[in-house]
Amino acid sequence: MRVDCPDCNQAAVVTSSNKISSFLKELDCQCMNTRNCGGSFVATVAFKHYLNPSVHSTRKTSSRLLRGMPAGMRAECPDCNQAAVVTSSNKISSQVKDLYCRCINTPNCAGSFVATVAFKRYLNPPINSTQEMAAALLRGMPAVERRELLQDDFFQ
Repeated sequence: MRVDCPDCNQAAVVTSSNKISSFLKELDCQCMNTRNCGGSFVATVAFKHYLNPSVHSTRKTSSRLLRGMPAGMRAECPDCNQAAVVTSSNKISSQVKDLYCRCINTPNCAGSFVATVAFKRYLNPPINSTQEMAAALLRGMPAVERRELLQDDFFQ
């Protein structure tokens, strides 16, 4: 599964994850476009619905979705708790994507389901945003203070 940066729409890598509930997981992500962006952000992944209910889902509809996801973005079947693979995705917007997943436990389950990944918040704003903030702060300083700051050894 590919997670895209909400700022530059380039690929991002999942650095860690936090399980919020059996239906929801937060992913800490880092944009791989380090030259122009490099932002860090949090995305959420949530169980959406079954495509093909598994053998057991008629009597058990509670769900445990995503455990240990960063390693290859492996999903967990909400019915049997076995590994599930992301077979395809549908980009809903620049910040939301539906993931189509299939359980690999074919003899006992073989369920298919949809999970949703969405941008949540920045951990570290993209480079362009950081540069714009710094420039705005400098412009807001008195000229004398700005010159002193720029002559400081800190920037050497």
